[in-house]
Amino acid sequence: MRIYENATATARKIRKVLKQRFPETAFIVRSAKDAVNVDWTDGPLEEDVTAAVGWMESKRSSQDPEIGYSWEGKSCCGAEYIFTHRTISDERREAIRTFMHETDPKDADSLTSKLQWTAAEKRMQQHFCTKDLVSNQAPDVYTSPGKKRLFLVEHPEPLTAEQKLKYDLLRQLLANCEKLPTGEMILLRHGAFIDAAFLSIAQLMYPDNE
Repeated sequence: MRIYENATATARKIRKVLKQRFPETAFIVRSAKDAVNVDWTDGPLEEDVTAAVGWMESKRSSQDPEIGYSWEGKSCCGAEYIFTHRTISDERREAIRTFMHETDPKDADSLTSKLQWTAAEKRMQQHFCTKDLVSNQAPDVYTSPGKKRLFLVEHPEPLTAEQKLKYDLLRQLLANCEKLPTGEMILLRHGAFIDAAFLSIAQLMYPDNE
């Protein structure tokens, strides 16, 4: 038996999924007619949120007028469309631009489209611990045979108390944790960069919680 619901009911389920999947991010979930709109600032990428809740979209077509989804063992049919929209804050943009200046100065000042910003942010998240960022002036710390060389790159932006704690924890984890890759790594002392690195490391260390 299929359960038919309006977009408001689907929105309630979406809020539940997002709270479980991305507990540190504040989402605004609104229903309108046959659609649900999900908005947030920074946090997970748009494609990740779409993957987390897009399966609840009950889009109808002439070929298949009722495409529903399974929820807690029940077949449901609700909102036809689920739209996701992520806003990048000014602070986050500055972190991305700083990262690009470190890695690819030619493209750092040419970020204009949403696609370009997202691509640059992905690069920042995926490569924050590669030797591509290593500066000749950056001191290396915690060097150990067969393990890791961690390079620190300073940035003038002040850190919050939470970011300082994350920074100290990252220094220890990146250098000593057996679960993380070996080789040369970099840690940029920049607030938004540290937040992104901390989230990436957490997801790498605890993949079952994703």
